[in-house]
Amino acid sequence: MKLTKTCAGLPASSHPFYICHCITHDYALDTKVARRIDELYNMREKLKHFYGDSLEYGEAYLVDNVFNLVAKIDFMDIEGAYDVLEEALYDMRYQMRESMITKLIIPKLGYEAPVELIIADVFEDMDVEIVLCVEV
Repeated sequence: MKLTKTCAGLPASSHPFYICHCITHDYALDTKVARRIDELYNMREKLKHFYGDSLEYGEAYLVDNVFNLVAKIDFMDIEGAYDVLEEALYDMRYQMRESMITKLIIPKLGYEAPVELIIADVFEDMDVEIVLCVEV
């Protein structure tokens, strides 16, 4: 795994990279990152169209080139635990391996030391280039 950080915001075009971000089970898309992705991809409508009400907590949902990680029940869920984020990251990793995806942009997921360590742990043995965007 190659892990780099950048101060660049979320790009309008991420080709050839895939993007990963966190969403809530209720489709609120209330974070700055989620709103930007919704603007660029019409993500809320696409998620509802493809998955309806069947989003599972701790899973990753790929739409276009965006992995949507369901890491909280709703926007007010302050208990969204690191173990649920880790489950969703492992699910994404599995999908990336199956689809031979090797380039990933991760906008701010919190980037406290635990989140960065979780990302490093999940992808440590995978041949993948990950760019952490620290500002979006």
